[in-house]
Amino acid sequence: MQSRRGYIVLMNILLSMIFVSSMFLVDGVNAIRKVNQSLGHLHKDYDDELENFSRLRLELGALTSLSRIERIAVEELNMTFPEKIYGLVD
Repeated sequence: MQSRRGYIVLMNILLSMIFVSSMFLVDGVNAIRKVNQSLGHLHKDYDDELENFSRLRLELGALTSLSRIERIAVEELNMTFPEKIYGLVD
């Protein structure tokens, strides 16, 4: 009878240890899931910013094109190209 009670106590302790270790395992897996989810969001944000950067580079290229600058200089600023260009000599 005494050995049976000791066996039951030992089994309860072992089952409790298994339960506690499984809770730690579930908590670890949940932490990994959260990190992966965060990484997915960061990757999406990176892709969005990269797309925005590409769009801005294209827009910058269009705004700084020589033909656009010449058109603005002539039409809006009433500038004219000089008849003679002088250079500086050392």
